[in-house]
Amino acid sequence: MGNKTSEYSELAEQSLIGAAFLEGGRAHALPHIQRLGMEPFHKAEHKKLVSLILKLSAKGIAPDLVTLNEEINRHGIRTTGLLAYASDLSRNTPGISNVDQYARVIEDYAKKRNLNQDLQKALNGDTDALLRIQRGEHQYTSALSWSMGSGEWEQPYEWLIHSWVPGKAIGFISGPSANGKTFVAIDMIGAIATGIPFCGVGEIIGEAGAAAYFTVEGTQGIGKRLEAYRQYHEVDKAIWEQRVWQCNTCISFKTTPPELIADAVRKQSEVTGEKCRLILFDTFRAYSGASRENDSSDTELAIAWMRQLRDLSGATVLCIHHSRKGSDENPIKPGCDADMILRGSGNLKAGAEVVLGVVMAKAQSAEGNDESTIPFVWPSKLKDIPLRAPSAAPIASLKVKLANNTSIDVGVIQHSGDAWEQAQDGQRVTSQSDKDWLVRYLRGCSEPISVPYAKDEFKDMVRRSEPNIKDGTLRSRTSRLFNAVGKEDGIVVKDNYLSLNQIS
Repeated sequence: MGNKTSEYSELAEQSLIGAAFLEGGRAHALPHIQRLGMEPFHKAEHKKLVSLILKLSAKGIAPDLVTLNEEINRHGIRTTGLLAYASDLSRNTPGISNVDQYARVIEDYAKKRNLNQDLQKALNGDTDALLRIQRGEHQYTSALSWSMGSGEWEQPYEWLIHSWVPGKAIGFISGPSANGKTFVAIDMIGAIATGIPFCGVGEIIGEAGAAAYFTVEGTQGIGKRLEAYRQYHEVDKAIWEQRVWQCNTCISFKTTPPELIADAVRKQSEVTGEKCRLILFDTFRAYSGASRENDSSDTELAIAWMRQLRDLSGATVLCIHHSRKGSDENPIKPGCDADMILRGSGNLKAGAEVVLGVVMAKAQSAEGNDESTIPFVWPSKLKDIPLRAPSAAPIASLKVKLANNTSIDVGVIQHSGDAWEQAQDGQRVTSQSDKDWLVRYLRGCSEPISVPYAKDEFKDMVRRSEPNIKDGTLRSRTSRLFNAVGKEDGIVVKDNYLSLNQIS
């Protein structure tokens, strides 16, 4: 029988039974098996093995492959291939530290199966089944946690990347094909691993940590793009290898319990000594197992799986996804809503806490002497938080040396996005990086600052970072910034003084 994740977790059952055969895991696994008994295990082979384990433990005999074989022969049990199967379980058990979680998963799936059976019986008029449901006998209390009253309402909003990606969230990086999504994803991985601002503008909150990158598409090119980021930002190789984890194993959200991915991430953290802050899947279509992205049941399962992995790992979980097809009347462009930028069932947008859009658009350099088509990135959805304007993510070409002394050109996001401004209907718009600087500057002020003083501070900052900027360009750039800021940027302008409002 194939594994149906709606009925049971085959790997959780295998892992708990396998741990019982291991000398180091027996003391942890046996109490759970003795408490659960056979009934919560779904697969027939697992029920047989649990029955034998219980018989051995009742006699005070430690279950292992030898004592299991003796028990089978003693009773003349017909178990074709059962011993070989048990041997495979003991060899392939992922670990013993998570047996508590494996037992909880097995128990919760059993309760779900029993609830479904009683629901069907109740619909057919079985009053006993209805009473069991009403008494709450099938509640998954082992997996529930509670917050009292308003919970931790006083805690500040938890960010992974300030104003871009919340901490411990699920969501998507989405946009049309070949528009720069993977470049943005790699820049985010690099930002988490190094603390370098995301795309040059997004501040990493908290300490740098590890990022786990799951990809089965274009794996040769991904490694070269990651290395291009490392070389472009001159990141120490040892730190890079310690904090950037690639996994090219093909898994499916439908058939792989999130507990096992979380366990693998935890083990990698133990090996490297780095806390994983981001888990990224490239792409949603490759990993979700959703046969139809417009099917609400398939996408509901995928979103639930992502939430479980987030809760188990404590990391933000994102998937790269594709956008809907635009039209001449309604094209996909920087700043458009998540409904446009995210393809598939509405469950994806509804379930996501963050959706970052990525799309190519025409842009001008700040000096106005160059126009190119480059990626722009923006949050098209953030729950309870005002959305920021799109930021430029221009791609530079970097020569990466290969082992055979040749080199190839590899793209990497250039962290001078503030030198580009989106061209919209012939108008120049304010660089988001300039707005970000102003917000950071005001955040460090204990009282409102006059507009003329803030303008002088801004000009001094620009001259330090761009010593060759022309006076006329700086004046127009300053005017655009201070004419454009307002409440949507988290800035209050009153009586020619600037301050931050409470939400920023």
